Amino acid sequence: KIYCHALNKSEELLGAWHPWTSNCGHHLGCLLQRRGKLFKAGERFRQALAGQEEQLGCVHPETLATASHLAKVLQDQGRLSEAEDFFRRAMQGREELGAVQAVDATHELATFFCSVGKLAKANSIVDK
Repeated sequence: KIYCHALNKSEELLGAWHPWTSNCGHHLGCLLQRRGKLFKAGERFRQALAGQEEQLGCVHPETLATASHLAKVLQDQGRLSEAEDFFRRAMQGREELGAVQAVDATHELATFFCSVGKLAKANSIVDK
């Protein structure tokens, strides 16, 4: 309830695309994801991602973190093609940010491929 209230107040006072509003939406998505409410979590992550892209840019660390969380929700929903797209997007953005972020994103994508039985793809990602 606290995150919902914070999100509603942030939207009311700052606007739907303000970075703080997007941040609240991201954290609410995380909470919903942990509670297994994947559809609602996905909605919140998508809304937060749109705001972050608009205000922070596509390669901002917060934007990329939200893309990764959305990818994990999509994976849990069995929407593997969409999940892969968001994992790749996060990886490409993190590669632009630098080596440390790229390693994290590469690990996420490789782990995704392992979990869906695509070991050759996982190996090719790691070998790059």
